[in-house]
Amino acid sequence: MTYQTIIHDIKQGKISPVYLLHGEEPFFIDLIEECIEKNILSDEEKAFNQTIFYGEDSNIKSIIDTARKYPMMSERQVVIIREAQSLKKIEELVAYLKSPVASTVLVIAHKYKKLDGRMQLGKLCATNGVVFESKKLYDNQIPEWIGNLLKEYKINSNPEIQTLLAENLGNDLTKIHKELDKLKLNIPVGVKLDRDLIDKYIGISKEFSFFELQKHIGERNVVKTIKTTMYFAANLKKNPINIAIVNLFSFFNKIYLTHYARNVSDGELLKILKVSSVFFLKDYKSAATRYSPFQCEKVINIIKDYDLRSKGVNNFNTTHEELLKEMCMKIISV
Repeated sequence: MTYQTIIHDIKQGKISPVYLLHGEEPFFIDLIEECIEKNILSDEEKAFNQTIFYGEDSNIKSIIDTARKYPMMSERQVVIIREAQSLKKIEELVAYLKSPVASTVLVIAHKYKKLDGRMQLGKLCATNGVVFESKKLYDNQIPEWIGNLLKEYKINSNPEIQTLLAENLGNDLTKIHKELDKLKLNIPVGVKLDRDLIDKYIGISKEFSFFELQKHIGERNVVKTIKTTMYFAANLKKNPINIAIVNLFSFFNKIYLTHYARNVSDGELLKILKVSSVFFLKDYKSAATRYSPFQCEKVINIIKDYDLRSKGVNNFNTTHEELLKEMCMKIISV
């Protein structure tokens, strides 16, 4: 089940006695847990019928004893185990899960790692309730996820804007969600999101971004590359060199692959490059006319060299600022 389906069912009153929420991505687990807290009990009912345990500070006996109680003046009680990955002897919950109480909603929020599927605990949760594995999104999936969230907020956007947001906000979905909430609060429904609005409400410069840097390098635009590189070099705390290295490596790897996928459809090329939208194919195809396969190989080796130097290998007291400038100039001069 997807997190959207689970949330929809809860809001529609389709409640399960057990929810096992586990996996590497905490954001979706928090969303489901928040939905359960908001929609199953009223504020008055929560005083007597909602109990929250924290894994590190709790024990199995207390949790099971609470889960086996019947609700007071309510149809249900909610028992939430937060940070369940820190709960000692978690497997002993099977004593309760073999025969869960129908009027109890037990939520096991097991964050940052997947629960071992071979454990009896997981099998009993699947038999008696809902099991949701919260997987990390790949970096190339984040722009599309941002676009879907903006669509949900009734804010119009495009792939370029979504990528700009993804590159500057990183892959922390909780952080991205908070920043997009600022847009939701400040931008009227139906308005098209542009760089001026992003700069105004989130603080991402419309002129300087890693997306723009790779675009300028891909176009071999020396003046704009120097200008953007100088900006990043002066603001390395906000724009660390390792992020530039990762982005440029990915960019030139895609250019390289584009050379060897000339006769495939755009749909196939999207799969090969692991890109979320046809919108960006033109950038890779255009850059491929300026960088031959051999030049792409040279650029990738340059990036690898500067990656090592940024980590202290064969680096003779050269600052990250100077390394960034050198790397970008060497790439565009290939």
